[in-house]
Amino acid sequence: GMLALCVIQFGVYSNKMLRTKPVAEVTWPESVAHRLRRETGFFRTLCPQAVLSDKTAWQHHLAKVQGYEPVPLSRTVTLFQALTGKDDPTSQLSGSSAPDLEKLRPNLLDLMNVRFIVLGPTPSRRPDELGWRLIAGEWPEMVPNGTATDLPTPLYENPHVLPRSFVIGRTRVLAQGQDPVQSLAELRP
Repeated sequence: GMLALCVIQFGVYSNKMLRTKPVAEVTWPESVAHRLRRETGFFRTLCPQAVLSDKTAWQHHLAKVQGYEPVPLSRTVTLFQALTGKDDPTSQLSGSSAPDLEKLRPNLLDLMNVRFIVLGPTPSRRPDELGWRLIAGEWPEMVPNGTATDLPTPLYENPHVLPRSFVIGRTRVLAQGQDPVQSLAELRP
């Protein structure tokens, strides 16, 4: 009798603990990708993985700056170190954390062809205060219990973005031992 009771209890509780949620309950609706597809063209988007996954971006032909890369190139890490001002930019590089526009270097965003940024519901400062233009205001966001709510998740446009390719006027070769992160941080478009 005790064995049967244990099996029944285990079956009831394990069903709750090991339940698999449908993908629609843990990902953002496709409207985010559709809206970005209408707007982007040949520009890049800065967007965390929770808002726009690499797979969804690929399916909608969107160019994201961040993405999951198990072994990123050293020059990509150097670029993100200069962009974020951090010694370890892996959370920004992978897109696992929402970008903090206030801490990112705007000159590098312009050079990197980042035209759009999608933020989570609680940015530290509104991007329009930093010179970005609001394009769209709210999208449905999935919350942990799986119910959809309308939380502000705005899409902002960078008015100073440079095209994907452009001609530069001059170059500079770094001397042996010169810090490439500092040199990138000082670049001005």
